[in-house]
Amino acid sequence: MIEAFFIWCSGADKNLLAKCEDSVRTKHIGIGTLVLIPAILGCISMTYALSTIDKIAQHEFYFIFGGIVWGAIVFAFDRYIVSTHRKQLYHKDEFKNITFYLRLFFAIVLGIIISHPFVLMYFEGSITERIIKDKDNSIVIEEKKYLSSYDTISYNLRELIETKRCYEKLLTAEQSGTKLDLPCGSSSGIPNIKGNFPRTRKIEELISNLKNEIDLEQKRINLVNDELIQIKNNAKSNIDKHTSFDYLKREVVLSTLKKENPIIGITEFMLILAFMLVDILPLIFKTFSPFSMYDKIQYDELEIIKSLNTDSRKKRIQEQYDLINTTSNDTKNIDKE
Repeated sequence: MIEAFFIWCSGADKNLLAKCEDSVRTKHIGIGTLVLIPAILGCISMTYALSTIDKIAQHEFYFIFGGIVWGAIVFAFDRYIVSTHRKQLYHKDEFKNITFYLRLFFAIVLGIIISHPFVLMYFEGSITERIIKDKDNSIVIEEKKYLSSYDTISYNLRELIETKRCYEKLLTAEQSGTKLDLPCGSSSGIPNIKGNFPRTRKIEELISNLKNEIDLEQKRINLVNDELIQIKNNAKSNIDKHTSFDYLKREVVLSTLKKENPIIGITEFMLILAFMLVDILPLIFKTFSPFSMYDKIQYDELEIIKSLNTDSRKKRIQEQYDLINTTSNDTKNIDKE
C-alpha cells in the first residue's frame, strides 16, 4: 500500500512498472518520496507564514488549512513536473530539450517560495528580539520628547526660582552687613538686621513678587504638563498596540539584520540553496538516472507515435464523415418523396 502510494506520487505508470525489474520500481518509489518531501515542507512553511498574520494568528484552523492547501499545490506542481518529463536516450539530449529548462525553472521557483518562511523561522529568535528592542527604543524616544518638552516649558520657572534664590542671598547679605556681589545685585555692606532700610524692603518686595510669579508659572506648567503626559501615554499606547510581528515586519527586520551582520545573509543563502536542491532533486534524479527498462518502453512508445501516419488517419475519418453525410441526405430525400 505504501509503495503504491509513493509510486503514484512519482507519477509513474504502474502497468509499465509491472513489466520492469524491482530496481526500477525502487527508483520510482524514491522519486515519489522526493516529490512528497517538498509538499510537506511547503505545508509547514505556509502554516508558519500564515500564523504570523495578525488577523488569523488566533485561529489555528485557518493557517493550518492554508498550509495544507499550499502543500497540496506544491505536491501537484512537483508531481506534474516529474510525471510529464520523459527521459531521453542520451543525457546530452536532455540539454537540447526546452521543456527540461522550463520544469527546472518552476522547480527552482517553488524551492525559493517554500524556503523563505523557513529562513524566518530559523532566525525567529533574533527577529523577535530586534522587534522588541525597536519598540523599546521608540518608547524611550517618546520619553525623551516628553522630557525635552517639559524642559522647554519649565525654563521660565527655573529662571524665576534662580532669581528668587539670588535675591534671598542678597537679602541675607544686606541684613547681616556682608559685602557681596551677585548676578541680581550687590549688598551695601551696612548691617540692617531689623530691615528698616529702603533697600532691604525693596528686596523683600521683589522676593514676594517673584513668589507670586512662581506660583502662577507653576500652575501654568502643571496644566501643560498634564497635556504632555497624555500625549506621551497615547504615543506609548500606540507603539504597544501597533507593534507588529507579522510576516512583512519580520522580512524588514531580517533585511536590517543582514545589513548589520553579513553572516546572516550567508546563512540565508545556504538555507534557500538547500531547499531549492530538495525541490529539484526529483527532476534531476529522474533526468540523469540510468536509462532503465521503464524509460525504454516509454521511449519506444513515443517513437511509435511519431511514426504514425496521421494523414491517412485523417483521410479515413473524413471518408467516414462524408459517407454518413451522404446517407443522411439520401434518407431525407426519400422522406420527402
